[in-house]
Amino acid sequence: MSTIHLYNTGTDGYSWWRRILLQRLPDTLKLLVIAFPSPTTFAKSSAPSLLFSQCPTGLQELRFHFGYRHFRQHAHTDEEDNDSDNSHSNNNTRTDDEEERGICLLPAMKVLKVTCREKDLYPSSFSRFLGRCSNLHTLHVTSIDPSWVSALTASEFLKRLELDFVSTATVRLLGTALKNGLPNLNEINLGLGGDTWEVEDIDLASMLSACRAGWRSIEVEFLGFYSADVLINHNHCVTLEFLKVFESTERASLTSAQMVEILASSPNLHTFVTLCGIPSQYDEVPFLLADEFIDLEPSTSQLKPWLCESTLKDFRAKITGIPRPDITKTFHGYPLQDGIVLEETYLGQGQDYQRQVYQRLARLCRLERLELGYEDRYYDCLDEYYMLRGHVSVLEHRDDENYQYNCLEMSLRSGLGLMEGLKDLKVLSVMRMATLMGIEEVDWMMTSWPKLKQMSGFNYSADAEVTAQNWLCEKYPQVKLKSCGYMRD
Repeated sequence: MSTIHLYNTGTDGYSWWRRILLQRLPDTLKLLVIAFPSPTTFAKSSAPSLLFSQCPTGLQELRFHFGYRHFRQHAHTDEEDNDSDNSHSNNNTRTDDEEERGICLLPAMKVLKVTCREKDLYPSSFSRFLGRCSNLHTLHVTSIDPSWVSALTASEFLKRLELDFVSTATVRLLGTALKNGLPNLNEINLGLGGDTWEVEDIDLASMLSACRAGWRSIEVEFLGFYSADVLINHNHCVTLEFLKVFESTERASLTSAQMVEILASSPNLHTFVTLCGIPSQYDEVPFLLADEFIDLEPSTSQLKPWLCESTLKDFRAKITGIPRPDITKTFHGYPLQDGIVLEETYLGQGQDYQRQVYQRLARLCRLERLELGYEDRYYDCLDEYYMLRGHVSVLEHRDDENYQYNCLEMSLRSGLGLMEGLKDLKVLSVMRMATLMGIEEVDWMMTSWPKLKQMSGFNYSADAEVTAQNWLCEKYPQVKLKSCGYMRD
């Protein structure tokens, strides 16, 4: 047997688990997945030590979740109460040291995932277990606490670290571990399980600067000015392959110029994402200004070459700053407020910008996914949505707030045809953008981009786009379509 999945949430939970864990696991086991519901805290339970002591030397991957994050709670059983309160007072129960004394290394272990509830500390047995995983490649934990940071520091072969919840203390502990060890860590996924990001950018920058291997993959909720500066000026762009940032804030945000610098300086970059998820009420996604994204060589007025042009496959980012004098009303048909649509400084500036942005995108010749817009409408809760639903104009004005007006119109007249060379393109999203796509445009797309299989963003309020979507449904039923509907439609 090479794989075992264990999951039990019944009222006899702990008794069942103890019977399972006391049995010897097969020596041929390669993958062990355990979801262990328990009302006790992770640090006080004897279950982790018992599990760790049973792992065979040939085990390659362990995924162990402790707690009720995905489980329905049930009443405590006598066994569970004994586990939480009296496990070390019973003469028949071995201590952590006794259970793990003499246990050998786990050289085959490459992937380790041990997670718990957000506030829980890890048991002392976890530090010793981590030390036994002498060739660990990937570690996924809830957070880092001081009790096992020394074991983390000693993980010399660790390449990837994933954290569900991140705090300033966690980032500082990781920075210390990077300075004193972790010579091969070059992939990081920070805090995507939490609801808020409370880490100061200067602390994140300090941690990122401690990496000695050169960052290869970074997935983080927030990347600010100082953090981005570390990537650019500490030569991490040379190694960077994957960058995903979920949101920005007004304080020390990642700038458009920094985003351009990262794109221009990363010869191995295949994924660049700053447009994903749903931003919180007071945050927004980072954005690229069109004149900076175009990135002309001053002496020749030609596009500067970017090192990612032959490697980038996934580009998801908001490009703004394009004057659109053709727009005369909001998405819901209200009069434009001052500043919503940029004015041209010379006649035809908007069309010039669009053609140059298309030319820049066309140079990313291996693109498979291009997303310039996304579903960004956010309500604190469904109750707020239904409360406002009775006030249609209020809801519509709020819906208009973050709609993209100063963007590409994605029409042939504006230069869309310049992107004909993107023959590998599979996914296109122009969601929540003031586009002007008709049948002529979508027919051209299907002819020019033969691999296209998903399109998002047809505006329900534009007759031409509704007609184009219906035409596409009829002619190319295999293409997955999603329109930009009315609020929560």
